[in-house]
Amino acid sequence: MTPSPDPARTAVAPPNNDATLLQSAAPAQLLGVPDVAGYDIVSELGRGGMGVVYKARQLSLNRTVALKMLPGGTFAESHERTRFLAEAELVAAVRHPHVVQVYEFGQCDARPFFAMEYLGGGSLVERIRTSGRLPPADAASLVEKIANGVQSVHDLGIVHRDLKPANVLLDDDGEPKVADFGLAKRGGRADLTRTGAVMGTPHYMAPEQAAGKTKFVGPAADVYALGVILFECLTGRPPFVAEDTVRLLVRVVEDDPPAVRKLVPTVHRDLEAICMKCLQKEPHARYATAEDLAADLRRFLNGEPVAARSTGVFGKMVGALDRSGKDAEFTSYASVLFGFAVVTLLADGLQTCSTLGHISQWVGVGAQYTRLVLYAAIVGVARRGELLPRTAAERQLWSITCGYAVACFGGSLSLRLSLGWGADGSVEPVMYQLFAVLAALTFFSLGSMFWGWCYGFGVLFLCVAALMAAAMSYAPLMFGVTWAVILTAFGLRLRRLAHDAAALTRPT
Repeated sequence: MTPSPDPARTAVAPPNNDATLLQSAAPAQLLGVPDVAGYDIVSELGRGGMGVVYKARQLSLNRTVALKMLPGGTFAESHERTRFLAEAELVAAVRHPHVVQVYEFGQCDARPFFAMEYLGGGSLVERIRTSGRLPPADAASLVEKIANGVQSVHDLGIVHRDLKPANVLLDDDGEPKVADFGLAKRGGRADLTRTGAVMGTPHYMAPEQAAGKTKFVGPAADVYALGVILFECLTGRPPFVAEDTVRLLVRVVEDDPPAVRKLVPTVHRDLEAICMKCLQKEPHARYATAEDLAADLRRFLNGEPVAARSTGVFGKMVGALDRSGKDAEFTSYASVLFGFAVVTLLADGLQTCSTLGHISQWVGVGAQYTRLVLYAAIVGVARRGELLPRTAAERQLWSITCGYAVACFGGSLSLRLSLGWGADGSVEPVMYQLFAVLAALTFFSLGSMFWGWCYGFGVLFLCVAALMAAAMSYAPLMFGVTWAVILTAFGLRLRRLAHDAAALTRPT
């Protein structure tokens, strides 16, 4: 078993120099070794912030084990003890040939410990370091076994959150076993990691994990990490490298990974497709489960068609449009957008009736300015009377959308002041073409920050602006319907994101 390398988990040392100490490490000097009843400690295998691991002999069964203890004894921080005990409980709950097995749990001089199977084959990081990269078939077979082990963990509602080659240990026959559950969490229990904290090893973090969106970190994050492990087995390096932690995290969140075949052209296209499917930015675009990944790798090894297929230009475009940005921070705004959609449709419907002469011009004018009051009221109710932004993401959204609103209503007011309040109502629809173009520019600005489909919404508004020329009297209605559809689509997405986040914390 390998000790948890907490100090190195957020360092950007090259993976081949991972700070995790391996079971095959040379024995350390045994200074101050604890006397654990029933065990004869042979050597120290390594230590980290979350534990020290000894090679020991269990006297009752005369077998070699790995003994992990919490450093610091009675002086250890309470949260460290809690996390250590949680790790012991989680590992003990799993029974699978590709997950390290826990034999016993106990305490020695107020220091909690647990005994695990000893694996003398080193770790996957050692194997990659030695060979540079693995033959594609060997890499696929190995990751298939790891994925099956991870699936057994997920079946118990546990998410590992720190899968990496250093945490995959090998037995004497080279069979892999998943180890080190120091950052794992179980659904339905309080997470020991605070919201917004970035926990894990940066090279292997999923984008949602690197962004600190801890409530969105579920099994899909482990599937992503399995993809990184497969990528590294095939190419000898992780998908993203950078000079420092911050730049690396930004690359994980924002950049597309390089294609496997650009680095190693001999890798089969199907195996590359499997790897790249794991590395999708959006969790729902990856394999639904680790078991699905294992099954696809088995199909590849058997020479059968795989579920993952290389995406062409269209597929890559769809993937870019579906990329999530900061919209995940606004999951509570779904009802606000639904309210906006209703108000917008009503206001622009009334304006259309006014333009067609079915109702008084002043009703249409009043509806345009009343909508501002209703928008503010909806936001105020949803935010319990607080209208000003509270987060950096809200400030960005406020500045863009408020700028759009000021431009639209400022332009409308200027037009009425220039032509007079009693001017012919047929002039008003012309402004809606300008409003549609401004809406397009607004969505283009939101695309890179919030949701990739905002680019598509921008194009839609440009098309609507062109269509308005064919039926100017109905321009307000076209505008209102377009906005209502987009707001509803955005609201449904936020509701789905909220549902996904809630599912990750629901007891299994």
